Amino acid sequence: MKNVLVVDDDRPIRSFLAAVLDRAGYAVCQAGSGAEGLRAAVAMDFDLVVSDVEMPKMSGPEMVRRILEKSPGTRVLLISGGDQGLQRHPLMLKPIRPGDLVAAVARALRPASSQ
Repeated sequence: MKNVLVVDDDRPIRSFLAAVLDRAGYAVCQAGSGAEGLRAAVAMDFDLVVSDVEMPKMSGPEMVRRILEKSPGTRVLLISGGDQGLQRHPLMLKPIRPGDLVAAVARALRPASSQ
């Protein structure tokens, strides 16, 4: 089972994303801020981090940068309410449909040779 960290400061969105991924068979942990997500990633290894881009104090991309310093093999899927022009990691735009989220997570977790 793949471990997924969902980070979003908006509790209803975070809960929705976590519930969809839990139903899809992933082991899901949640964090409500970039700092909380970073602490979780230091305490446990995750296969994938699904994070909102815009969060107070520590943005999603800043948190991801710090997580990747510790664990460079961690995959990343960013989510946003608007096109952020981020090219380094896959980006999903809100609103997110459950099927689209599950498909994006599956793509993000595929081995690099089959992407």
